[in-house]
Amino acid sequence: MKAHSRTFFLLFVLPVLINNSGVVLAQTPLPPTRTSGIPIFGPHPDDAELCCSGVMLQAKARGEVVHVVILTNGDAFTEAVAGLTRKPADKLGATDYLALSRSRQLQSQRSLAVLGLKPSALILLGYPNGGVDGGLDAIYHGTGAVPFTNPFTQKNETYALVQQDYHTAKHGSAAPYPRDAVLDDIAEIIRTFKPRQIYVTTGADGHPDHSTAFFFVRDAILKTGYHGEFYTYLIHAEEGLQWPWPSGVTPNSPFEPPHAENQQVRFTLPWPPDKRIFITAAQAHLKLLAIRCHRLTMSHPSADAAHEAYMESFVKSGEVFWPSARSNHE
Repeated sequence: MKAHSRTFFLLFVLPVLINNSGVVLAQTPLPPTRTSGIPIFGPHPDDAELCCSGVMLQAKARGEVVHVVILTNGDAFTEAVAGLTRKPADKLGATDYLALSRSRQLQSQRSLAVLGLKPSALILLGYPNGGVDGGLDAIYHGTGAVPFTNPFTQKNETYALVQQDYHTAKHGSAAPYPRDAVLDDIAEIIRTFKPRQIYVTTGADGHPDHSTAFFFVRDAILKTGYHGEFYTYLIHAEEGLQWPWPSGVTPNSPFEPPHAENQQVRFTLPWPPDKRIFITAAQAHLKLLAIRCHRLTMSHPSADAAHEAYMESFVKSGEVFWPSARSNHE
């Protein structure tokens, strides 16, 4: 991967919004508003910062309240657990996966502090993430009231280790892992915040936790009757497409369409995206620092370097989003 300069030129440009025809829709920051909050839903720790740090910084500057709602603890990441504990994968146990969970939650706290958000901005739902046995996807498609048991942590109810998980903080006890519990927590958050905007990973994302996070949030929106703006963001494009593109830290360049060496691979989301926000070089620098709070120690140095380079490639001169329909058929 080509090395890129990490020098930031302080070109302070006012945020603008441009439509698909290249027409400037807004050239000056919006005035302060009185909305209850903008919830940004991320399947794992780090997802919201990768794609929405600019949204957070600009909303905060307008006087809006931002909450980052993390659906899972990101604990079922064997390569990262092995790197953190310095154990071979076949020797890992539940306490090792919980150690990664604690580490990633602390990283989320530090990352949001870099972006100037208060500790109360972080909401940890504490549901299981994917792996060979499913996680969020298994819960979403499960039937009946029997709680799912995470084969990595052996947990079957919500938890967090650096602060209380949302359900415990709100209701005094943890929530089990069936589908309705996840849906009810997300719906309750939407009703409480009464937001004007909601962000979550797109249903077209190539990671099952990410696409399932979209379906949970979409279903909660249908359940609550929310009528505000609903935007999605992309972390993993289809197999065979390189995203983000261009690769590397490029704070003076916008996102370009996913790169495909094989011209038969097609990108399913529309390009250009329906919503772009532009961020200043100073905001891009804060985004980079926030992303670096989420560094993981992988089990192999090559994987470590590749993962870091991939994450830092989300630092561009703006951020891109796709408005989403609320249809159950999406």
